[in-house]
Amino acid sequence: SSDLLADEMPQEQYYWQAPLAQQERAGSMASLDSLRKPVPASWRQPELPEVLAMLNFRLDAVKANAAAFLQHLCYKNDPVKTDVRRLKGIPVLVSLLDHPKKEVHYGACGALRNISYGQDADNKVAIKNCDGVTALIRLLRKARDMDLMEVIAGTLWNL
Repeated sequence: SSDLLADEMPQEQYYWQAPLAQQERAGSMASLDSLRKPVPASWRQPELPEVLAMLNFRLDAVKANAAAFLQHLCYKNDPVKTDVRRLKGIPVLVSLLDHPKKEVHYGACGALRNISYGQDADNKVAIKNCDGVTALIRLLRKARDMDLMEVIAGTLWNL
């Protein structure tokens, strides 16, 4: 009957179960930390000048990922925002707003949104001084993706 509860349903229908959902002997859920492979000793997080250099890399995926990583680094981190401005990263990010690929636009605009957020007027002025407002409006006019339009609007709001 359709009134059966899930607990009363034949177990064959629910046979599949993710290995991580099974309980350990101690009764707790398996920890994702216990499944992580150790980070190779040769791996390191890139320095800010390296990330900024990646914005000019020939492969679009590298540009998009570098911009997205900058967005992450700048989130609620005023010293990094200042360093991006000091190292001339803002004009490069603004220039990426005219790139043909949406992924690059999205990363660059997200980084600019985080850089422009807050009370530091110097970052806002730097974006305006390299025609960032004009580039954002130009991108907004041609954007068809709602997520991208929201990031653009958020960046303009911060300015």
